[in-house]
Amino acid sequence: MKTPSRSVPSLRLALLGLASLTSACGEAEAPPSGAREELSTLSRALPPPLRPATCAELRQATPDAPDGEYLLFASGDAMRAWAAWCHDMAGTPTEYLTLAQTGPDTNVSEYFAGGVSPGTSVRTAYTRLRINPHTLTVDTGDQRFATSTGQLTHSPDTVKAMPYATAMSCTGDYRLGTAAIDLRGTGFMLLGGQFQPSGNAPDGSTQYGSQMQTATLRGGGYCGWNAPQGSYNPYNQNGALLHLRHDTMRTPASCAEVRQAFPDARDGTYVLYVNRLAVHPWLAYCHDMAGTPTEYLPLVRTGPDANFSEYVAGGPSQGTTVRTAYTRLRLDPSTHTVDTGDQRFATSTGELIHDPDTVKAMPYAVAMTCDGRSQAMASIDLRGTAFEVLKGQLTPGGSGAYGDVQTLQEHQHLVLSGGGYCGWVARGGSYNPYNQSGLPLALNYRGF
Repeated sequence: MKTPSRSVPSLRLALLGLASLTSACGEAEAPPSGAREELSTLSRALPPPLRPATCAELRQATPDAPDGEYLLFASGDAMRAWAAWCHDMAGTPTEYLTLAQTGPDTNVSEYFAGGVSPGTSVRTAYTRLRINPHTLTVDTGDQRFATSTGQLTHSPDTVKAMPYATAMSCTGDYRLGTAAIDLRGTGFMLLGGQFQPSGNAPDGSTQYGSQMQTATLRGGGYCGWNAPQGSYNPYNQNGALLHLRHDTMRTPASCAEVRQAFPDARDGTYVLYVNRLAVHPWLAYCHDMAGTPTEYLPLVRTGPDANFSEYVAGGPSQGTTVRTAYTRLRLDPSTHTVDTGDQRFATSTGELIHDPDTVKAMPYAVAMTCDGRSQAMASIDLRGTAFEVLKGQLTPGGSGAYGDVQTLQEHQHLVLSGGGYCGWVARGGSYNPYNQSGLPLALNYRGF
């Protein structure tokens, strides 16, 4: 018996062309020869395990990798992983260090107005720093991920922004500019002895804390500043290099351990380590750090056609097709299982009736129908993460179930297709997997 089919948009049709569908009777329909050849070519083209040192290397291995947060490895060293934001992956890939601690009073630079610099004090707050992945130096003048307030005159220039790690004033008295550096949660620390009061009649101080991960700068003069050595008139984008070094001492296994080390750690992306081993890093989003810290796996591939589940409307399930797309997955860091029903970082469209229930969302990794002829789809795409799907978990289930799971790239990129009356392809043992009713999906740490 042939598997039912239906009309689908072009992307879905392309995925279906790669999928081998299994009927309710267990008969397999082989993919066409063109699809077999395409899958064979794809398999041969899979890159070897990679520890990219730069965003350019990452793109070379994965040409369609989008902008986002990735793990890079300083000098390709497995024990020196760090979380990088790769910018402009479609053009010239560049690396930024995402700051876990942000806000109006941290990771901010200031030019205090007054004296010969009339206007309002200029303050620039940073959320990411442009970092050279080879030298681990920060371009303090890069303000792509920064916001500024205030404006003053440093004759003849108009100052509207300040480089990172710079405190400045031109009042000629005790009124000094301030700056705050906070690298906690990034995996980096400051090299000592970099900051130096300079300029005319300079004054200032540097106070380090948190094992060289934080620093408070005060600086001024007539005109004077406290900034990285080599700075001159450090305002707008005129900043010197700031030297960092990688911190290999901290290897937290959970977000709770991150908070234990940094009690005021905020929600954000952190590097966690399987069994606290420095050679087993993974990128986690820590949620509710002020309450009950929980771990989520950020998905690199997101959008309407990646990491989604679907319940196709029809037959007894009247309404509009329900589709749920995920950007992060709730992941237990000790068991590596995904809570497929957690939709904190998911969005859904459509609504249908599965008598007596109203369905408004779908668990992760589920493709379902109830009309006995349509074909639902789902996508699992873990490329760019440190995990893959453990084999043999996803199977057809329900009444008159048909469908298949197609592996497109190792066990990181899978396409589910099928349905039934009512039937689904989902985690084995699932029953009516809709809304938040999803079974745990086991992942395997594959590393880099």
